[in-house]
Amino acid sequence: MKRNMGSTLLNTLSISQAHTVSAIAAVDLANELITRGFIAREDLAEISNTLNTLYESRLRGLAITEKRVAECDFLSLWRVASEQSKLPSLGIEIGQTVNINAKGLLANWLSCCETLNQAFSVFQKNIPLLNQAECWSVSYQANDVKLSFAFSSDFVYPNMAIERSMVALLSWAEHFCEHKIDVQSASFTFDKPDYDDLFEPIFGANIRFNSDTNCIVLKTAQLDTPINGANAYLRNLIAKRSEALTLDMSPPLSTRAKVQQLLTLDLVKYSKLETLLNTLHMSRTTLYRKLKHDKSVFSELVLAERIKRLASIKQQNTDSETIAEALGFNDVSSYYKFMKRTKV
Repeated sequence: MKRNMGSTLLNTLSISQAHTVSAIAAVDLANELITRGFIAREDLAEISNTLNTLYESRLRGLAITEKRVAECDFLSLWRVASEQSKLPSLGIEIGQTVNINAKGLLANWLSCCETLNQAFSVFQKNIPLLNQAECWSVSYQANDVKLSFAFSSDFVYPNMAIERSMVALLSWAEHFCEHKIDVQSASFTFDKPDYDDLFEPIFGANIRFNSDTNCIVLKTAQLDTPINGANAYLRNLIAKRSEALTLDMSPPLSTRAKVQQLLTLDLVKYSKLETLLNTLHMSRTTLYRKLKHDKSVFSELVLAERIKRLASIKQQNTDSETIAEALGFNDVSSYYKFMKRTKV
């Protein structure tokens, strides 16, 4: 079975620290998946207890604007979405949705800027407030400005996440200035998808796939477009608050969180204890002791990840041998025992 991009590990893994994502962004994505039927509300806790708690807080009207979630929890949502084939254009669909009730700290900051040029500058420099893994760069070419995008992460994001980020940039820009953004050209690093007809209304006719970079090219003059609702006082207040928040976005992970992150990245690889120990540079005794301190057990973490993935894998109508391999079992009989024991 072809391995899903959302669970593939890059060659280098910085496991001592982890990126974080705006809680509002993560909860908003969870809500989109629930609303569109990708996941059931009651299944959110199995994906991430943290996300489930924040989702409940949001439903109760509690403020989560300055809360953060681990990037691996955010990626778990994208993995669930990308493993489902009923709506491969989900990234574009979500990117076009401007939810003014889901404005995080960065979106509020941008809404107070004077022009799109100022907003793009603030956005580029402070994108970690949204997602520490997102990287945007700006370059000028004659009368054009090129906005390039990439994820810089130990995780591999699915194509739909790239689409969402690039579409959302334009959608929010148009929302802020109440003005259509005319794109001169756009390029994407992935192959042309079956739903490529959805790209032209957003990015124009000059689109290139399988490119070296993900980028959007605009006329420089468009950056002079004023933003309705600009407020210098609020902008300065948010800037000062944001500076304080960015000082400590990547706290050290607990051993339990490290193991969970690795299992999320590559269940097949890291369900093998020796491989996990080599990556964490720990002995078996040290790992078990640290997990005990975190009130956890390695076998239970592996079991939880397998249960979390099983439903989406089975929906692909694959055979038992393929499912067993995807869940990290050495043989089909072990998979059958797992099914009998867990009754899922």
